[in-house]
Amino acid sequence: MVWTGPQGGSDPAVYSTGEDTLFILGGGSGKSTDGGFSFVAVPKPSGSWRQPDVIAVPGGYRMYYSAPEGGIRSAFSADGTEWIEDPGRRLDMGLDPTVVRMPDGTYRMYYRLAVAPPEA
Repeated sequence: MVWTGPQGGSDPAVYSTGEDTLFILGGGSGKSTDGGFSFVAVPKPSGSWRQPDVIAVPGGYRMYYSAPEGGIRSAFSADGTEWIEDPGRRLDMGLDPTVVRMPDGTYRMYYRLAVAPPEA
């Protein structure tokens, strides 16, 4: 994979729109038109996020991510590149979400629990 955009960031979410292969991570976003061999930078979503996961849903794509203030938030995109943040948190505690569609059509989120240590 060749990335020509800004450096930094980790734990990318890679997904396909059917025409393009895209990725998003905390440091930026990229788009590939050659099946994922090379990527060019595309405008990143506004706001701050880390550890994103993107899944195709009816009408577009939903991104779940760890919010900098804690918890898990989400955003929606009709085209996979321009994101609109959903209001509020999906979970107050948790980070590094992964969402899968189950055989019955429901969705299941897996995540790491993030709890502050007890005060001494």
